[in-house]
Amino acid sequence: MLNIADYPNLYNAIGTTYGGDGVTTFALPDLTGRTIIGVGTNSIGDFQLGTVIGQDTTTLSTSNLPHPVGASADFSNYQPSIALHYLISLEGIFPSQSGSYSDSAPWVGEIISYAGNGTDLDYMLAHGWAECQGQLLSISQNQVLFALIGTTYGGDGQSTFALPDLTGRAVASVGTNSQGNQVELGGQYGTASTTLISSEVPLTASVLGIVHTAPTVTAGASLNYPVGSAAALLDSTLIVADPDSGGNLTGATIKIASGFVSGDALSFISQNNITGSYNAATGLLTLSGTDTLDHYQTVLESIAFSAPGSTAPGSRTIEWTVTDGSSSNGTSNTATSTVNLLHVPLVSSVTAATTGNATDLNAGKVVTITVAFTDPVNVTGAPELQLSDNVIATYQGGSGGTALTFSYTVQAGNSSSDLQVQNLLLNGGTIKDGSGNDAVLAGTATDLHLTIDTAAPVVSSINTAGSNPSNATSDTFTVTFSEIVSAVDASDFTIVTGGSVSYGGMVVLPFSGSVYTVTVTGVTGDGTLGLKLNASGTGIADRAGNAIFAGFTGQTYTIDHTAPAVTSIAASGASPNNAGTEQFTVTFSESVSGLTAADFTLTTTNTPGGIALSTTGISQITSADGKTYTVTVGGVTGDGTVRLDFKSGSSGVTDTAGNGASAGFSSGDVYTIRHTAPSVSSIVANGSNPNNAGSDQFTVTFSEDVTGVDASDFTATRTGSVTDTGIVVTPVSGNVYTVTVNGVTGDGTLRLDLNASGTGIADAAGNAVANGFTGGDVYTVQHTAPAVTSVSVPANGTYVAGQNLDFTVNFSEAVSVTGTRKSRSCSTPVASSKPNMSAKAAPPR
Repeated sequence: MLNIADYPNLYNAIGTTYGGDGVTTFALPDLTGRTIIGVGTNSIGDFQLGTVIGQDTTTLSTSNLPHPVGASADFSNYQPSIALHYLISLEGIFPSQSGSYSDSAPWVGEIISYAGNGTDLDYMLAHGWAECQGQLLSISQNQVLFALIGTTYGGDGQSTFALPDLTGRAVASVGTNSQGNQVELGGQYGTASTTLISSEVPLTASVLGIVHTAPTVTAGASLNYPVGSAAALLDSTLIVADPDSGGNLTGATIKIASGFVSGDALSFISQNNITGSYNAATGLLTLSGTDTLDHYQTVLESIAFSAPGSTAPGSRTIEWTVTDGSSSNGTSNTATSTVNLLHVPLVSSVTAATTGNATDLNAGKVVTITVAFTDPVNVTGAPELQLSDNVIATYQGGSGGTALTFSYTVQAGNSSSDLQVQNLLLNGGTIKDGSGNDAVLAGTATDLHLTIDTAAPVVSSINTAGSNPSNATSDTFTVTFSEIVSAVDASDFTIVTGGSVSYGGMVVLPFSGSVYTVTVTGVTGDGTLGLKLNASGTGIADRAGNAIFAGFTGQTYTIDHTAPAVTSIAASGASPNNAGTEQFTVTFSESVSGLTAADFTLTTTNTPGGIALSTTGISQITSADGKTYTVTVGGVTGDGTVRLDFKSGSSGVTDTAGNGASAGFSSGDVYTIRHTAPSVSSIVANGSNPNNAGSDQFTVTFSEDVTGVDASDFTATRTGSVTDTGIVVTPVSGNVYTVTVNGVTGDGTLRLDLNASGTGIADAAGNAVANGFTGGDVYTVQHTAPAVTSVSVPANGTYVAGQNLDFTVNFSEAVSVTGTRKSRSCSTPVASSKPNMSAKAAPPR
């Protein structure tokens, strides 16, 4: 129990819903060992504020047992619970990555439990809160909340979405419990009641004792009730008992037995299976419905008495009876309690008027508070109104009448999300009626529904709302303020650009009271795009009129409207080569993604006379940074060239901003591929033949350019007595070499052969010469001089002038005779090629 005078604001919110006499005391909700369930009515049941249900241990009666023992009735499955309001915030601070938080407003989507009722609850429901009862809301009117919870709890997702339905339900944490059961967001678990089946009844029969005794009710509290005040609980300490084994009651009556006058009223909180009706003409409250002793006692404790302010002073006797429905037991005894009616001045209303009738007030605004009483009152001393936020409203006047006025001027630093009158402080003075009765001040605690705000709003964040980097023509920023503000327009912002970025305009739209979207349109170029709130001259203010404090520089977009392009395609290996795979290094102007083999074309040519070049295509594409790629071409065979080209129109290859690489590239490096081994085409003698030279030269021609040609690659093949001292190789061109055989002596033949193996000769692709060569030209070598082997002369005799004398000179080999005929007694004809020479005598000179 708490004293009303100590906690007037709290009493104003919850009254005697949870107990107390309503004059000097009131009770808090008793959550000891209980969980909170939501207020409301649905298929599970009717749960009014303050309803207490459930139990730690369930006692079953015969009616709960399955056939054939009993009628198999359901029994409650609730743990000990109390019904309070579950409220969800429809507006407030939008959750952000920055984690910024202001205690002046809740998070959007935040759920709280609230014990109050009446006008305080109505105010909250009218200022951004809603009951969690599964109702459908309009998406267009609640875009921020919908963005957070979507259709998790229902709705079509087009025009509506649902709030969580916590009516009769407790909140469970999302996750996996120790038994491995998964609890998901929005999932509904558990049952309100259960029914035993035969297999669940223990095999050992229990004996239910039957006691034919009437229930009992014990009461006797005395209530002092100021007429015209709020309904007050009659007796929160009464006790109901029933020794019968069933433990259920079926009804009760509560009657104003004496002193009853029209206007007297009894009220109660209906819950579980217990319902009731009050007869205003007779003062009789009748309860009915089969339920447990605990449930009946809870309902009986909730019964309250009230009477209008016009009721005369006096007293009332209240009679209590209960019944368990047994024809042999009858009803219980009759217990009584007393209500004493007091006629004293009561606070009938507390109202407030403000400067300009504003509901959001900043420094300098004045709040005039009027406290009205049911009867004229006289004031002594200097009473004050204690307000929330530790501020005071000072007494202005009104003694002798029914209305007292107080004044409060808002000071810098004052802050209250909901200004309340907490108490009326007498400060040693008095407030009495003309008969000297003290006024009851309990009703002073009032929610004035005013917001005191002397703090300037600020920008919490300016964040990019779209993809970043961006190639869009319009880019949106989300601007979040610390509280609800107004007068936000395009002139309040400055767009900051870098590089070649330009824009056409700006559009500002409210997303909620504290969140705005700023869209920059007509964006072109490459660089950066940022948004900042101007430091002054914006005109932005909160609802209380506080101008925004300072500017704010937000996040920045990277703007990229230039399509990526291939800048080079380079051969990664040697060229020419005879490899089975070829790698190309493809470099783009920036990092890209989406590159596949389909984005390339292989351009090939064939070497005339060689094997046609072929590949199996692109076998692999890798990249370490997204800008430079290694493209591998596999299954390369044959002779020719291969070039890797990037196709034009490859829009699937995009940069981080989404621009497609549409331009082709076909000027990259070319591999020369050679898989056919080189060979000797010819070995030709390039000197006179036959000859008697000391060295003989051969011209060796290969099928292509080669390297590694040296003397060890050749063999001088000789016949007869021919010998040599060695070979010297001199390159003429890449595929033509002069090979000189030195120190040639003797007579016979000389041929130059390429060795069949071990030469080390290879082409530029690395192919080794495949075969030797022995089909080259052959020199005839003659180093021995010809000799006269005999001379045939004319026969002895006398010869006359003009007569020829023939001499025949025989040589060891064919000779050629050169020189000039001498004027001698004879001459030798020239141009004889025979082994014998015919000589004729010439006339004397």
